[in-house]
Amino acid sequence: MIARRNEIDPGPIRRAGFLRRCAPCLLAAALAGCASYSTEPSPEAQRVAWEARNLYPQSYRSEILAYMRNYFNDPRNVRDAFVSEPELKPMGLGNRYISCLRYGLRNAAGGTPPGREHVVIFVGGKLDALRDAKDQCAGAAYTAFPELERLTR
Repeated sequence: MIARRNEIDPGPIRRAGFLRRCAPCLLAAALAGCASYSTEPSPEAQRVAWEARNLYPQSYRSEILAYMRNYFNDPRNVRDAFVSEPELKPMGLGNRYISCLRYGLRNAAGGTPPGREHVVIFVGGKLDALRDAKDQCAGAAYTAFPELERLTR
């Protein structure tokens, strides 16, 4: 058979149409293969890793002092400071060592605002976060923390 001069060969057009119809199916199959494989550790492995970072904070008082030196605008206004020994309490995926910190502030006008209470969270034996306490410090055994009252810049 002899091709006519003005006639276009339909071969490449048919192949392009086939690829256009199959492309969504191929893409869906490729994505389904990726979605079925997860590299995230199992919940048990996450809990073991969480608990492995629970080390008792040996120098918790000095860690708190270093943090509070940057936290306060004027650390000389602190009065009646108390801290509790770190203890394991439920938090997040498992337990964390937390300590409770309570103090009052003197303001410039001479009045005394109410005291503040914070939860100090330790991870790997180091201070990780300081948050306002809600009811986590109920029943905490506080001891005096005069080092915080003597804190200066």
